[in-house]
This record gives sequence, C-alpha cells and structure tokens, in this order.
Amino acid sequence: MLVSADRTNSVKRPALAPEMYWLPVILILAATLRLWGLGAKSLWLDEIMTVQKASTSFSDMMGQIRQHDAHPPLFQIVEWLWLRLDKGDAYARAPAVLAGVACVWLCFLIARRLFGRKAALAAAVMATISYFGIFYSQDARLHSFMTALFLGQVCLLLAILERRGKAGWGLWLAYGLVGLASLYTYALCALTVGALGLLYLWLTWRRRRQLGRWLAVHAAIALLFLPWVPNLQARTADLKGSVEIGRPTGSEIAGGVAAWGIGPRSWQATGCIGPGIGLACVLAAAAACRRRSWRPAKVLGVLFGLPLLLYLVLPMPRVHQYEAKHLMFLQPILIIALSGARLSFRVPGMRRRNYILLIVVLAFVALNAIGLRDYYRPGFEKENWRRLATDVSRLAGPNDLILFNPGYIGYAFDYYAQLPADQPRAGAEPLLQPGARFEENHPRIWLIEDWSAVSRPSPQVLENLEAQGWYPRVTKLTKGSLGELRWSLLLPKGSQ
Repeated sequence: MLVSADRTNSVKRPALAPEMYWLPVILILAATLRLWGLGAKSLWLDEIMTVQKASTSFSDMMGQIRQHDAHPPLFQIVEWLWLRLDKGDAYARAPAVLAGVACVWLCFLIARRLFGRKAALAAAVMATISYFGIFYSQDARLHSFMTALFLGQVCLLLAILERRGKAGWGLWLAYGLVGLASLYTYALCALTVGALGLLYLWLTWRRRRQLGRWLAVHAAIALLFLPWVPNLQARTADLKGSVEIGRPTGSEIAGGVAAWGIGPRSWQATGCIGPGIGLACVLAAAAACRRRSWRPAKVLGVLFGLPLLLYLVLPMPRVHQYEAKHLMFLQPILIIALSGARLSFRVPGMRRRNYILLIVVLAFVALNAIGLRDYYRPGFEKENWRRLATDVSRLAGPNDLILFNPGYIGYAFDYYAQLPADQPRAGAEPLLQPGARFEENHPRIWLIEDWSAVSRPSPQVLENLEAQGWYPRVTKLTKGSLGELRWSLLLPKGSQ
C-alpha cells in the first residue's frame, strides 16, 4: 500500500550533526592549501632521490633501498606505483598531499572521541592551517604519510578501547596492519607502536581486557617487521662512519618545539617568540587535557611524551642536526590537545577568568597564517635545483667539468640538467686531502655546492683548486628554506 504524500512529509528525518556540514568545507580548504602552487617549487635533494628511485624498475629500486636507504620501503613503493601513472614535480608530491589531508580528517576523528564535536572542528581547523603540516604535505617524502598512519592507528586503538573488551578480531587486525605499515614506512614509528601498546596496557590493566589479542597482534607486528631489521642494522653501521651518533642539543629542541607550533621557518624570524609560543603550546595542551579529564590526559600524554622522551634519551644516528620532522607525528597530538582546551577558566584566588589558553591558540593561528603568507610567496624555495641546473646547462661548454661538492649531490643536478650524457662530471672527494692534485684537463670548471640538513660541502675543495691555479670568476648563490645552493665558474690563472 502506498504511503500518502501528507504522511510522507510528516515523517521526521534525523538531523545531520553540525560537523557533517563543516567537515567537508574544512577538508576542501585543507586540500586547497596543500595543492596551491604544488609544482611551482623545485624538488629538493631528498625529494629528487625519492623520484629517481621510483622512476626505475621495481627490482632496481628495492636494490637501491637495501644498499643505501636508512628508511624502510613502503612510501617508496607507493611512489613507485604512483609514478607509473604520470610524471612531474607536482604529481610526485600528490601522495604526500593526500596523506596531509587524511591527517586533518584523522585529527578530527581523534579529537571528537576525546573531547567532543566542537573540539573536533577546532582540531581540524588548526591542522588545516598548520604551516608545519602544509610544508611537509608538499614534500615528496614519507613524513606526512607516516603521520597519517600513526593517527590512523591511534583512531583504531580508541575504537578498541570504546568497545570495553568486546572489540572483534577485524578491528584488532586493522590496528596491527596499520602499525606494521607505519614501521615499514619509518623506523622511528617503533616509538609510536610501543607507546600505543603501553597505553592500552595502562588503561585496561586492572580488568585484563583482551590481553591475549593485544599480545598476539604485537607479536605479529614484531615478527613481520623482523625481516627488515638486519637491513636497518646494516644501514646504521654504514652511517656510523659518516654521521654523528648523539642526542639533540638544547637549541635544536627549542627549534623543534617551535616548528611544531608555528612552522619550520617562521620561528627563526621571530627570535624568542617562536620557541616561546611553541613551548606555550605544549604547556597549554597539557593544562587543557588535565582540566578536561584524566582519560584524555593519559592518552595524549603517553602518545606525546613517551616517543619524545625516548628519542631524547636514546642516542640516534644524526646526519648533521635534529629536525622537527623526525618526530612529525607528535605535532598533531599537540594540536588535538589544544583543541580540547577550555579557553577560559577561573584560577583559585582570582575573581577574573584566565584567558591564557585563548591567547596561545590565537597566537598559534596568527603565526601560522604569517608563516603561510611567506611560504606561498613566489620567491620561496626549498632548494632551487631547477634554477641552478637550468643556469649551468645554458652556460656550460661541451668540455667543461661539472664538479659536485659533496659528490653525491650530482643526481639532483642531473635530474633537471639539460646536458649531454657525455658531459664531464665528477665528485669533489679526490680534492679533500691537503695538496691533492687535479690532473684532468678542462677549459672551465663549474663547482656546484649544497648546504642543507643532509649536505655539507668541504671548503678544502675550493682551497685546493685555488692552490692549483683555478680561481672563481662568477659565483651565484640561491637561498632556500632547507638549504643554499651555489655554483661557481672557475677559470685557470691568466684566463679572461
């Protein structure tokens, strides 16, 4: 029997939750900010390494990873599959963009479970405009990808906890697979997998909920990651001869905290304000969790504090310096904690309400907006290999030598260079020893040097060249947020 029109109109449909209207808008904004000018900036050193490996055959790529890469291969495999469809700088960065947008969505889900709808929307907005998050979402590297995996595992653990010992094997299996994927993306995710495992034990220990499943899942994660452990040990052993094994310095930690709060670059231009705001974010987040309830404080305190503490205590291989991106997965936890802040509260003994947390949140928003204005300007570059390689390709003669200092940066130059395959190229390592002779005969030398977090040229190279009668006639320096590139045209003594 058909239902009348009047009867149909009288049936009340369930109203959509308010966040269902705002969340799509926030995610569209997050995607727009991460796609804006995606291919305008040149790839930098490590991005080019990722793209070049992903452009070879699968077997060649895996061989290179086993021999030279300190990171596990999952993100590189994703890039390899992605680049089978298309090429280009913007396209190579697209997986990181997708992961960055997923981080915004996952911040929303986690904050909603811990603090409610309003806090979830606040977390999504702060994650959307995060200069730090946008910066690495436009980076063809693993950092936003592994952060999304970590947040996904957090979301699954909270879902398991909500079921109060009645979570099915499907949920536990998803939790384990995402944790294993994070380990195969970034070795330091061992800190996050361990923190999540300990958090579950802490919150359920009295009632012994599903400890057998907990043990089975974590044992499976360890066993399935075990085949890659010898490769990590071999790469760490290789690094010991070329990098420092140590802990971050106080200034590096301050810079890292500032970067989590307001971005990887703008804090340097604000003196003590950047580290101060970053530290205030941490303290305000801690206060926010404590004032809400102990359960969110336990969750976010363990997820933020334990990986950070272990990283600071344990000696780690360091190429040149600690960077906030090494622990990028902590930044969303900070944002989620801030989203749960009661922006005003009464302090015992005071009549007026305290608005310190509101000031911190507004400072976070304002300084991230300032940083993004700088980031989106046309002249902002990470490392401008595209411009450097174009300039040298246009000016270099057929017998000129392209000399790289350090030698391994040659692959980044060749990625953009438009030079014949037989163009003379060489690494500068033979000139590192005092008195080393440069015997090759070339009319001119183009010396390419790179200063960045993963590259340091040796001044001994130019000193030895000058001692042999080679002098720089033209030098051009290009500055970027991740480093500086310089090319110098060297001519023999007496040449015009």
